[in-house]
Amino acid sequence: MVYRGATMKFILQMICILMSYVYACDFDKLSEWSKSLVQNLYALNNQNYNEQMSAAKEKFSPPLWSTYMKDLNDAKYPAAIMSKSLDISNSILGVEEIVPNHNACDVSLKINAIFNNRHTVTTQTLRLNMTVDLVNDNYQLSHLKVSKIGEAETNLLNPKCDL
Repeated sequence: MVYRGATMKFILQMICILMSYVYACDFDKLSEWSKSLVQNLYALNNQNYNEQMSAAKEKFSPPLWSTYMKDLNDAKYPAAIMSKSLDISNSILGVEEIVPNHNACDVSLKINAIFNNRHTVTTQTLRLNMTVDLVNDNYQLSHLKVSKIGEAETNLLNPKCDL
C-alpha cells in the first residue's frame, strides 16, 4: 500500500514536470522573470526611470507595451517621477500561482506598491495577473491586469501640528 502511494506521487510529479516543459512553464525561471518584471515596473525614481522602462519594454509584447505606456502617461506617473516628486518602490509578497495555458503561462503575483510623493507615503497591495508567452526562447508579457486588494494606506511624512 505504501509502495503504491509513493509510486502514484512519483507519477504525478513526473506529469507536472512534463507539463511544464510541454507548456514552456519552467516554474522557477518564470517566477524569477515575473519578480524581475515587477522590479522594473514598481521600483522607479528620476535616476533609474529610463533604465527601468527600457528593461521592462523588452519583456512586453509590442502592442501591450504601447497600451501600458499610454495608461502610465495618462496617469501622469512619468512626469511626476522625472520631476522628482514621486518615487515608486515595492515589496514582493510572492508568486501566488503559475498555470500552463495553451502555449503560454498565467502568472499571479502579489506585491505591496509604495508611492512616495515627498509629503505622503501611500502603500497599496496589488495583484498582477499576467499571461506570459515563450517567444524565441524568451518570455514575453502578452496580458497584464493589475487589481487593488483592499484599501490603500496613506501616511503623512512631515505631519504639522498647529496648536
